[in-house]
Amino acid sequence: MSDTILETQRLILRHWRDSDLEPMAAINQDPQVMEHFPAPRTLEETRNFIAINRPLYDQVGYFIYAVELKNTHELIGFVGLQPVGIEMPFAPAVEILWRIATKYWNKGYATEAAQAVVEHAFNTLGLDELVAFTTTTNTRSEKLMQRLEFIRSESEDFDHPKIAEGHKLRRHIFYRKNKTMKTLPKIDMIAATMEDYPIVQNMARFYAYELSRHCGTTEDIYNWAFPEDGLYEGPDVSQYWKESDRHAFIIRIDGELGGFVLINKIGSSLEVDWNVGEFFIVAKFQGKGVGRQIAIKIFEKFQGTWDVMQIPSNKPAISFWKKVILDYTKGNYYESIKRILEPEPHDMVVLSFTTTK
Repeated sequence: MSDTILETQRLILRHWRDSDLEPMAAINQDPQVMEHFPAPRTLEETRNFIAINRPLYDQVGYFIYAVELKNTHELIGFVGLQPVGIEMPFAPAVEILWRIATKYWNKGYATEAAQAVVEHAFNTLGLDELVAFTTTTNTRSEKLMQRLEFIRSESEDFDHPKIAEGHKLRRHIFYRKNKTMKTLPKIDMIAATMEDYPIVQNMARFYAYELSRHCGTTEDIYNWAFPEDGLYEGPDVSQYWKESDRHAFIIRIDGELGGFVLINKIGSSLEVDWNVGEFFIVAKFQGKGVGRQIAIKIFEKFQGTWDVMQIPSNKPAISFWKKVILDYTKGNYYESIKRILEPEPHDMVVLSFTTTK
C-alpha cells in the first residue's frame, strides 16, 4: 500500500517511515535550519515528533508530511498542517509549517510543497483558513508566507507562550490565508465628522436589528418589539458630536462603509476612563477579523482603565469581547455582572482592564 499523500512535479509528500528518523534528526540539529528556534532538536525529540504525527492523520485527516525528492527518494524535510496548541492566542486554528534541509534551500522545494498543501487543505480537506507564524527575525520563512499569498495581520502578532519572556525569539509575526478571500481587507477607523452623523445614525438602525437577534426575547429596559411601521429606530448617537469626551469613528473596509464604533467615558464606576458605547460591524464583514482589529485599534488609541459592557443575553458579543480582551491583555482582565443605573437600573456583563503604552 502506498504511503504517498500528495505529489508535485518534483516531490512526494508522504507518511513517515522508521528510516526517516536519522535524516530528520540531522536536519533538526543543523544550526542554520534551527537558527530561529530556541534550540536544536535532540534525537529523542525528533523521534517523538514522528511518533506524534503518525496517528494525527487518522484523527483529523492531515499532519506534517515527510517530503522526499522524486528522483532520489531522499528525505529533505517536512511540510504540512497541524492544529495549533490551545495556549496560542489565535486558537483554534490550523497551522501550515515547513522545515527543509539547507542543501535544498533556494531550489523552490518548500514553496512547491507548501502550495500543494494549501490547495489540498482548501479543496480536499475543506478547511476555511490556514495560519502561519514565525519569529520576527525569520525573514526567509516570512517571504515564503508571502509567496503563498498569506496576508500579514499585524494586530495579531504575539509573544510565543512557550518562549521565555525577554528571549530575542519570543515575538512572532502572524499571517492568515482565507479560502474565500485572496487578501485580507484594508481596514480603516476614521474619526467621524459632523457630515458623518446622519450616516452613523442610519447604520444604528441596522445595529438595533442585529441586537434584536440575540436580545429580542428578553425582558429588560429595551423595547425589542418590532415597530409597526417596519422600521427599527437605532439609539440616538447625536451626543457623540456634541460632547468633547465622546468619540465617534467610521469603519471602512477597502474603502467601503463597514460599521462604526462609539467611545465614551460612561463606565460602571467613576474610575473608568473609557467605555465602548456602541460597536457595529456590517454583517457581510463579520467573522473576517474586522471587529478584532478595530477593537485593538481603539484599545491602543485610548489608554487607561476600560469597561466593555454587554447585555447578558447577547452571548455572541460577550464571547467576542472576552476572546479579544483575553488575547490583548494576556488574561489580565476582570469579568463581573454589575447593576447599571442609567437610563434606568439594569444588569450588564462588564469586562474591565487597563491599557498602557
